[in-house]
Amino acid sequence: RNAIYACDGSALTWWQPAKEDREPLLICDLYDPYQVGAIRIFWRDIGLDYKDGIRPGPFRYIVEGCSDDEQKEWFVLCDRRDSNEELNIDYRTFEERSCRFVRLKIAEAPKGITPGVIDFSVFGYME
Repeated sequence: RNAIYACDGSALTWWQPAKEDREPLLICDLYDPYQVGAIRIFWRDIGLDYKDGIRPGPFRYIVEGCSDDEQKEWFVLCDRRDSNEELNIDYRTFEERSCRFVRLKIAEAPKGITPGVIDFSVFGYME
């Protein structure tokens, strides 16, 4: 599903990586430098099936920022790769950094679940 669905403001659409994608990531172009200090992710559990034992669990991920137009040097904004929290809506604050691009890299999803992102929002202010 197309990446635009993670940022279209609709609760009825979502982005999901291709099934064969082993390192799914979603990149957002902010078009101008912003001081970014928080993110919010609305997750979707694609394939959730209690009858077949496919249950929710934590999504593990990292959010990185980049301030250069060529996207050569990425830095960590929020690291949730060791998280054991199962959240449908995940809001995180962190030290503000100047970003032109922000990317969400999904490291792990619950067994049997394909990760989906209903909404990926970045909070900050224009420099």
